[in-house]
Amino acid sequence: MAIPEGLRTALNEIRETSIDNNTLYAQYIEESNIQRQWSKSTYETELRTRSKLMEVLPKITFATLTTSNLNKFTTTLSATIANGKLKDYVKKLKAFGKWAKMKHYPVCEDLENYSMNKFHDGQKEVRFLEIEEVRCLWELDLSD
Repeated sequence: MAIPEGLRTALNEIRETSIDNNTLYAQYIEESNIQRQWSKSTYETELRTRSKLMEVLPKITFATLTTSNLNKFTTTLSATIANGKLKDYVKKLKAFGKWAKMKHYPVCEDLENYSMNKFHDGQKEVRFLEIEEVRCLWELDLSD
């Protein structure tokens, strides 16, 4: 039996306000830890991701986890975190959103469709010294 759209929306609003994302994220972490038997470091990384999200966006809900809020999250963290780590945080948030959607919580589509192409791994070109450059360094007088 199909649920009328107005009723579905009302139920989703009740569900959205009845449990905050911090509590729900904690539930996700505990449930996933048991099911997937995470290592201690994976578990701690998930806790850090939750902590960072709540630090940057304390009043966030699934409905307000839009592209602009995700950009705010990544921009705020990019000042102190490398792109590779930032990419991992976004991956973990996406996994959390997927889990929440599976549990029938109303999740904003922006989370699922958020592009991670802007996070370059930051690998730089490696340049090796020529033999003359190595000789020059070898013969350099550093006695001063």
